[in-house]
Order: sequence, then structure tokens, then C-alpha cells
Amino acid sequence: MESVPDSTRGGDGREVVERDVTSVPPAGDAAVAERYRLLLDLSPDAMAVHQDGKIVYVNSAALDFARVSSPHELLGHPITDFVHPDEIPRMIERLVGIGDETGATTSPEEMTMLDAAGVPRPMEVTSVRTLWLDEPAYLVILRDVISRKAIRSAAAEPAPAPLLDRLRTLLGGLIQPVLVVGEDGGIELANPAAETMFGPRCAPGESIADLPLRFVDGESPVTQCLESRSAVTDATAEITTQAGRRWLSCSCRLIEDADAHPIAVVSFVDVTERYRERTRLAWDAVHDPLTQLYNRAGILDRLDAQIAELSADGDPACVTIYYIDLDSFQLVNDSLGHAVGDEVLHTVARRLAAVTPESGAVGRIGGDEFVLVAKHSTEDSASDIDRQIDAVRTAIDQPVPVSIRAQPLTIRASIGVATLDKGDTATPTDLLRDADIALGEARKASRVPYVHFRVQHREQLQRRQRIEEELRRALDSDTGQLEIHYQPIVSTASGALVALEALLRWNHPELGPISPTEFIPLAERSTLIDALGAHVLETASAEVGAIAELRPVMLSVNVSRRELDHGDFLDRLRRVVTRGPRPAESLCLEITESAIAPIDRDLLDLLAGIRALGVRISLDDFGTGASTLSELYRMPVEIMKTAKGFVDALREGPNARRILSGIVGVAHSVGVRVVAEGIETAEQAGIIAEVGCDYGQGFHYGRPLPLGEIMADGPLIATGPLVSEQT
Repeated sequence: MESVPDSTRGGDGREVVERDVTSVPPAGDAAVAERYRLLLDLSPDAMAVHQDGKIVYVNSAALDFARVSSPHELLGHPITDFVHPDEIPRMIERLVGIGDETGATTSPEEMTMLDAAGVPRPMEVTSVRTLWLDEPAYLVILRDVISRKAIRSAAAEPAPAPLLDRLRTLLGGLIQPVLVVGEDGGIELANPAAETMFGPRCAPGESIADLPLRFVDGESPVTQCLESRSAVTDATAEITTQAGRRWLSCSCRLIEDADAHPIAVVSFVDVTERYRERTRLAWDAVHDPLTQLYNRAGILDRLDAQIAELSADGDPACVTIYYIDLDSFQLVNDSLGHAVGDEVLHTVARRLAAVTPESGAVGRIGGDEFVLVAKHSTEDSASDIDRQIDAVRTAIDQPVPVSIRAQPLTIRASIGVATLDKGDTATPTDLLRDADIALGEARKASRVPYVHFRVQHREQLQRRQRIEEELRRALDSDTGQLEIHYQPIVSTASGALVALEALLRWNHPELGPISPTEFIPLAERSTLIDALGAHVLETASAEVGAIAELRPVMLSVNVSRRELDHGDFLDRLRRVVTRGPRPAESLCLEITESAIAPIDRDLLDLLAGIRALGVRISLDDFGTGASTLSELYRMPVEIMKTAKGFVDALREGPNARRILSGIVGVAHSVGVRVVAEGIETAEQAGIIAEVGCDYGQGFHYGRPLPLGEIMADGPLIATGPLVSEQT
């Protein structure tokens, strides 16, 4: 074959001709040869010549295909660098079938090729047997299947040489390890790259089963290919080499020799870095990066596996999940820092892993929340659960050493337990949810070792969720469900009405009357308490202000600490006071003793701001919180309500009376008047009057009622010492 002498130096130093002419006119006809060379370069089809597995020629369209700008970026590279690993066995089969006669071609066939960056590109590929510098070579013609779908067929000539001889020549220049395996699993041929990787074990006559390969999915793809007569691609195998563990992608494809006996062409591509990255991502997807335990996704996977095993297992068993929360862990982070918090989590994780059954699993699914999964015998599940709880508590209750202080930390935990028996239809997500619900109950029942989930726990939670949703809806668009009742506060001296306490009532159209003891705590734990408090304050002020006879009567409204901490509380209070018809001193805010703790500078400033508006402050439920009588002088309080327990204790003996009398005396000494709450009998009313309580409140004087019903009874209204007297 004549060659046009347009050459350059290849990467290995030898002369590489950049343009070749296949089947060109004689070299003497220079004009024709030049036109033919120009025709190749201007062809819209990508063309490349490879010899001994290396690229020796590319035209301009091939540069476009590979997305490079210079032939030097392609010349000298193995042709297999631009063939997808899964396509290599098929490429070998095609080249073997083409024969040795110059000009023989393959049929156009769609294959996945790779550009210089490794990006897959579907191409229509035709291979032509040619000569390059008078030596056998292959011309590859590539057409983009997206832009050109024309497929032309050409019959391949029968192979004139034995198949293995042709394969030996063809595979010798490949850098990828390739084996040819017979139908019995015996190795018939190994190219030099395979011999380098596998050593003498891949010599002809050896069995491929004896190679030091461990296939990740278990079954050998060679066996699958030989048995199914179908190609197998991208099977991952592990091999240990002198450089350490490596991972290979194995593809296998059948071809037939001259006697129609199937043989398998098995190619390997080193995918170690890709496999490690994929494995790392898969591991990260189900593990917690801090503790290395399972994360939520990992625990759900393990739960799913445990439940599947439970269904298949003939023995009676149950899957149990332990939802563990570290009590007051936020305090560790806030006081000692997150680094110390991480140390604690590491220690707890290690200890929990140590007490997790071998067949179980443990994970961290939240900041300080852990989940342990175990399978127990149904016949003795209660005892098994108790033993596991004891092991968990023993592990966590041990002092936890930390780096920044000599004294170890004491950590305690709340635990919720949920169980799934064989035959139950609950999902892993259901079981995790139920254990979380039980954990919520365990947090409230601090003296029990754990709470085992019961259906009523879920029903109670669902009711709380619905009540919160319905309360939000009522405040947004249907406040007619909300009604304010008023309970009288009377003078112990005259029995006259001196104040009314506003108490919210809720009558839901479907759920019926809902107790304040049920919905008020839910509002306080959510963002609803601000809207609820504003509604009561504004509505009660308007209702009482609309009745002229109640002008001397003080309106008392309860306020939570969360409302006080809201940034615009004082502005909201000012708007209510300035818009209403009643003087500011006729409004009193009741704050429970427990709500004011701790008594800090911000709280004292806020209370002072309230008093500056003229609004009075009452300390409610005195005796139930952490404050003492000695702290009364620090707060601008005018009225103090004693807790109901003081009145209830009056019937138990004289000491209760002396204590109540002492409280009244100290309060009066600092200018604070006293309301005794919970008066239910005439006897109690008489005693509180005798010990000096200024006012009384309770069922003895009147139950909470709508304002219209109270006024209909024609109450005796005092001239209002609470209003007229200033402190």
C-alpha cells in the first residue's frame, strides 16, 4: 500500500504518518493521490487507523468526534481508550470476523464509543481491513447515529486462519487483560496484559475458576455467559495484587469458532477508583458520619431486612426497636461546646454498639437520638426487652469522660420501645414512628425505665395533632368556636365583685367541648399561644369594656412566659390599653409563679414596662414554683394569688392556717394584696377572711360563666379598691 509522505513524530519517537490512503492510485499519479488524501481529510465521517492496537492516523472529523484540537492528542493511544469497556468483547468479535483480506469490512453497527474525556457517544461503526506502511491494520469509520441513521451492510469474508491465531494477533496489543475461555471453563488464550495481572494461573489449560477473583455479586459472569449464551457486562470482581486490592469490571461475550463451538471472550477493566467512590457513596448513604453507626436510612434498611427474616423464619419471634434519647443533651452542647457534645455521642455510640445483639443493628438518627434494633423470642419477649433495657441503661449511665474537665459527665436517657410480631403488617417506618411516640411518653414519665408503645399512645398523639390543627384553623378563620367565660373575684370583707378573671373555653363543632387543660399546653408548646393570648386579651377587653356597670371591676387575663418573651408583647399591650374605653389600671395580667423563673434582668425590665403603662401584675399560683417571699420586693407585683393547695390544706390542721396567715402577712408588708384561690365552701371563705386574705375566688363565689349570665344575676359590684388604690 502506498502512503502519502505527510508524517510527524509519535509519542514513542517513531515516525507516525498522519494521513494514509487506503486503496489509492499509484504514487506516480500525484495529482490523483493528493485529491484522494484531501477527500479523506474533508470526509464528514470520523476515520482512524489502528495497528497493533495503537492509533496511527486520524482525520479532521475524528478530532471533532474525540473533542480534541490536535492529532497528537490521539496518535499513539490504544484504540480501546475510545471504546466503552462493555463493548470491547464485541469489538474483538467484529475484528476477528473481518478476516485478513485487505479491503474486507464489517457491517455498520451501533456501538458506544468514548471521546477523549471518557464521555460515552453512540456511533455507527464500520471496520475495514487495510495496510499501513505495508503492514496489516484496521481503518475505523465512525458515523454519529444521532445525525446519521443510514446503515449499510457488507458481508464478511470467511476467516482464512484459525480463530485462536487471529485472536492472539488481535489481542496482543491491547492494554486491557483479555481471556478466551472454552465451553468447559478452561482458559484457551490469555493476552500479555492478562498474564501480567493473573500470572501463571491464566496459562492455557488452567481453569478460569482458579483465578484469584472474587465476584462481588457471587456468581462468575463467565459461568453465566456460557450457561445462558447471553452477554454479561460490567460484573465487578475483586483481586489482590502486589499493589493491594483492586476492583475490575468484567464483561463476557460468546463467539463461535470454525466448528461452531462457543468460546467466551472475557475482558477486564480496572475500575478501582470508580468502585471505591461508588462504595463510599453507598456507605455514606446509610451511615452517620459522626459515629459511624447507621443513619435513619440505614436503620430502616436493617428493619426491613429483620421484618423479611421474621416472615420467612418458622420460629416465633418479634422485631423490637428501642428509641433512645439522651436527656438534657442540649445543655452539654450549650455549656461545654459542640466538640464535647461530639465526644459524648462517640462514647455513647461505642457503648450502644457493644450491647447490641449480633443479629441486631444500632444507629444514630438525630442529634442525640439513637435506635437499636433486635429480634427477640415471642415466648419470652418481655424478659428479653427488660434485659436489653438494663444493658442499654448500664451502658449509658456509666460516667462519660470528656477532654476539657477532670470530672466525667453523667448522662441519662429516655427510651421508647415498639414491637412487631410475626404476621403484623406494619412497615419499618410505622415501627420507627411508634417507638418515637413511646419515647415521647417516656420523656413525660421520667421515673419509669422505658415506655412500651400502645395503640392508645398513637391515638392520643393523633388527637393532640388534630387539636393543634383545629385550634390554628379556629384562630385563623372561625373564632366563633372560642368563647370567654369569666369567674368572679370578690372582696372577703364585703362579698362584692371586685374583679373578673377571663378564662377561654373552646366548643369544637365536631370534637365538642375541649378542656383548656388539653389545648392550652399544646398552644404553649407551639407558636399558637401568642395568637391565642392576643385573642383573649383583645376580646375580653372589648366585652368587659362594653358594659358600663363593670367599669369599677378589674379584668384579669392570664399571660404565659412565652408571650412575655415575644418581642412585640409590650407594643401589643399598649394598643389594647389605648384603644379600649377602660383605664389601664383596670387591667391585670396574671403570670404564674413557675412562668417567671428565672427572674432575670430582661424579665424585670419587661414587668417594669407593663407597670409603666398602668397595667397591674398579679403573681398566680404562688407556692407552686421556685420563687420565695423574699423575692417579692424585686418584682412590681400588686396582687398575689395563693395556690389552691393552701386552701385545700386548711381542713388538715392549724399549721396550714398559720402558713397561709404568714404568707398574707409578708405580702401585706410589701404592699401586695392576696387572693385566695380555690374557695369551695363557706368554711374556707370564713378562714381566709380571718387570716387576712383580701379577696377570694372559687366555686363558692361563682363558676366561670359567659359575661351575659353573670350580669343577669345582678352581682353586687364594689366601688373597686383594686382600681382606686395605687401602689
